[in-house]
Amino acid sequence: MATPQQSRALRLRSVLEAHGITHAELARNLTQADGSPMSRSAVVQLVSNGVMLKRTPASHIAPQIASFLAARGVACTAPEELLTPDAELAAPEAAQPPAPEPFMQRTTLSPDACRHFGIAVDPFPLMPADIEDVWFGQDQRLVRESMRATAKNGGILAIVGESGCGKSWLQLDFERWLETQPTKYVLVRPRTVDKARLTDDAIVRAIIADIDPAAKIPIAIEARARKIEKLLGDGHNAGARHVLLIDETQDITKRTLKQLKRFAEIRAGWRPLLSIVLIGQPELGALLDEATNHDAREVIQRTQVMTMQPLATIKLAEYLSFKLDRAGTSAARVFDKGAIDAIPQRLKEWNRERTKAVSRVYPLAINNLVAAAMNECASLGAPKVTAEQIATVGARS
Repeated sequence: MATPQQSRALRLRSVLEAHGITHAELARNLTQADGSPMSRSAVVQLVSNGVMLKRTPASHIAPQIASFLAARGVACTAPEELLTPDAELAAPEAAQPPAPEPFMQRTTLSPDACRHFGIAVDPFPLMPADIEDVWFGQDQRLVRESMRATAKNGGILAIVGESGCGKSWLQLDFERWLETQPTKYVLVRPRTVDKARLTDDAIVRAIIADIDPAAKIPIAIEARARKIEKLLGDGHNAGARHVLLIDETQDITKRTLKQLKRFAEIRAGWRPLLSIVLIGQPELGALLDEATNHDAREVIQRTQVMTMQPLATIKLAEYLSFKLDRAGTSAARVFDKGAIDAIPQRLKEWNRERTKAVSRVYPLAINNLVAAAMNECASLGAPKVTAEQIATVGARS
């Protein structure tokens, strides 16, 4: 495959645009050297970026393109010139980064793909049947242990990560762990769906309701404060521990964030009576940035922040091996040489200013990309997913 520096638009692109011919239309009239059809995504990469298929030379494709164009009434005296770079198109193509394609739209493995790869179940289900089907790498295990340590010892822990990075599975694992411990853990979860409306008073009500559902909630603010201190103290004396868990915390107000310090300071001697775990998207990290929210420094300085990072290549290989092994196959049976290494490059997304590429190598995006590539591989009858398919599947025309 061409390198990013070599990839640039071909003269063919301007011809197609001038005559209103789509990539899909061209793809339906082209075959590879082995006789298999060319996918639309392969044609997109060929026309827009000059990326040739490894086993199909230009000498095989150029006459087919000329024949197709002739049938459409487009004269072509030198077909091979269509597959040379277009100098006028190359410069703006290099200056403008490609549109982001984070593969966040749900893609499921087709029945044909399951049969093609000899598997009975989708390796990438939206809802795994059991927590044993969830992969925990070294970073995920570190976050998991920090969540458990906070539950045991108190404090405020914030888990920050992009959508699809695995926060939900960490939360489910954490809740299951709390339920299976010999020590009784009381989980407090505010039910307010819109966390922008979550107030310190709503948290007080949640603490009272989850510790003692039959308790009456006092009207006076002072009485409520005394009520939760008594409930937490009585639970502590009975050997219980209490954990306040708030998800989607990126939406809470700064005022509510600042009030969390007050809850974390409820103690019996040296022992904190309420542990706090916050889970949210990157905006939560911004909310916990002391440089921009100096007035919330007292709670920010008391909060341990753990950010979920994209998977490095070696972790990506471990993740895919785990998922495919659970489905009864292996990465070696699904991926051709270099296919897994092509995933990080494909799962890059430009920032809003389009000045920096950001990695989106998170489980959800990986699942969607790989499922789409496996589906295309099955439709073409190819033995394994290739690096070219990873680079081109689902590419915009």
